[in-house]
Amino acid sequence: MTDVKKISITGYEDYSISEDAIVYDIDFYEVEQEIYNNYLTVRLHYNSELNHIGKRFIVHRLVAREFIGNIEDLLVHHIDGDKLNNEVDNLKILTQSEHMILHKTGKHRSESTKRKIKASLNRTYRKRKIKNIVKIDTVKITTYNTPQETKDAKESFDAKMVKFVNKIS
Repeated sequence: MTDVKKISITGYEDYSISEDAIVYDIDFYEVEQEIYNNYLTVRLHYNSELNHIGKRFIVHRLVAREFIGNIEDLLVHHIDGDKLNNEVDNLKILTQSEHMILHKTGKHRSESTKRKIKASLNRTYRKRKIKNIVKIDTVKITTYNTPQETKDAKESFDAKMVKFVNKIS
């Protein structure tokens, strides 16, 4: 069995982190990780006995910061696309533009992942379409003083409806 490298976490010396993304407390117990916004996170405390609040950290950013180097203003990319695989060998530091190009081209994704993303986008688009249609059902009752004001309001409404129908078609 190979030894996994563990190092102390900068600013939180009561904790250490391993190359395979396991965080340990001062007594070498694993610190519980939770999923938050689709990423594994861990809560660290400045002084575990005195401070009960702590701060939440995204695990892959901790691994990258401690094993790869300075990641300030940079993005940490999961090479295999699995946001829960935070091992140092699966992480790559990219600029915002490099990350956008990589994700726009989709070179890092398998065909099944591309299909899932496309299906998800289609569902999102349909939901937005439905929300827009529902907004039309809102009724606004207004009293007009003259027949001309009534006619102008109707023409304005008709023009908006035509524009909306063309937009969703």
